[in-house]
Amino acid sequence: KIMWRTYWSAHQRFFREMCICAKIDEVATQAKKYLENNDHAIVIGLQSTGEAGMEVALEELAESAAERAGKKVRRSDSGKIDYEEMTLTGLVSTCASIMTNFVRNHFPVALPPPEIPKMPVIPPNGFSSE
Repeated sequence: KIMWRTYWSAHQRFFREMCICAKIDEVATQAKKYLENNDHAIVIGLQSTGEAGMEVALEELAESAAERAGKKVRRSDSGKIDYEEMTLTGLVSTCASIMTNFVRNHFPVALPPPEIPKMPVIPPNGFSSE
């Protein structure tokens, strides 16, 4: 029962973010049109800023970038990551972060061993003492 609650929670957050993202191009186009006509003031209301999800996504991106570079993530005194010194390698996606965290937390996969175990050599006469 808890698994289903978690699943539907992630599902709703994911598609809420997708719906907001899908509207951005049209909202920007309409806003520019109204501004060009000089007959409207533009007010855009956000139902969600996505700030909490964005912080999680940024933290994951910063940690993976630091790991690839062989460095430690610099944190401030409050424990937050210092993003000013970092160069992020890609776009930050809240939707991708929601999906990745859900899959990572609920469908864990063990990493393969660094080296495939080797079978011991079997002597021609087996392991008998004769």
